[in-house]
Amino acid sequence: MDIDEALKELESETNIRFARLLNITEKFFGFPKNKGTSHYPFKTPWEGKPRINLQ
Repeated sequence: MDIDEALKELESETNIRFARLLNITEKFFGFPKNKGTSHYPFKTPWEGKPRINLQ
């Protein structure tokens, strides 16, 4: 699965389980910085170093 396929899957679903979203995010961005807390921050490779923060 590439990132475009993952985005299409997420767009087509109305209820996405947190575990599924976390799994997809880990696949493309590696493991979160603080795994095990209520926040899961991920580094991204884009300019400006934006973060993805799943809660």
